[in-house]
Amino acid sequence: MKKTRRRFFSLLEMMVVIAIIGALAGMMIVNFTQSAEQANVDITKQTIRSVESVLKMYKLQKKSYPSTDEGLDILYSEKMLESRPLDAWGNPLQYQYPGSRDLPFDIWSLGADNMDGGEGFDADIFNGEEEST
Repeated sequence: MKKTRRRFFSLLEMMVVIAIIGALAGMMIVNFTQSAEQANVDITKQTIRSVESVLKMYKLQKKSYPSTDEGLDILYSEKMLESRPLDAWGNPLQYQYPGSRDLPFDIWSLGADNMDGGEGFDADIFNGEEEST
């Protein structure tokens, strides 16, 4: 009768397999995080476009856009919006009238970091910006 030898994985082989699994899991987490942040940017852009439309309706009714001091909260208090306009990160949208970028008004989000400026997902998002593809 022939004895069957069992072959076990060496510690080195197991460490290599664990490292590969860890690297794959890390790449999946990074991809998921980037996808989630891009979704937040897209949601914020859509929110800004919606608020732009409501501001145009406000102007038709009131003959002028709200002042910077009145801000976007007036759209809520006038029952033109169901809630105060927030970006996808839960921060209030910024508003300025008259606009400073050859537009009647400026609406913007301070991005993921809720601070002026920034790069990547932390960058400010303004009305009137071209869509990224």
